[in-house]
Amino acid sequence: MRRLNLDQLRAVVEVVRLGSFSAAAQRLNLTQPAVSFQVRELEERLGIPLLRSFAWEAKEIGDRPRFSRHGCLPQSHMAR
Repeated sequence: MRRLNLDQLRAVVEVVRLGSFSAAAQRLNLTQPAVSFQVRELEERLGIPLLRSFAWEAKEIGDRPRFSRHGCLPQSHMAR
């Protein structure tokens, strides 16, 4: 199995933390389509959906969140 792409993981964490693809894109200095692409690529790689997206927000799928609202990476990694 290939190693995880940290940019994809950062995108998912920021979408969950901020609740929107647009806000995550702004935080990561990316376009919203680029963030959506990163999330979609990670979901395809893992073979499971990670987020449920609505017009006004994005939420994790499942009973037990995989990513906390504070993120699963230390803040020092998120600033990169």
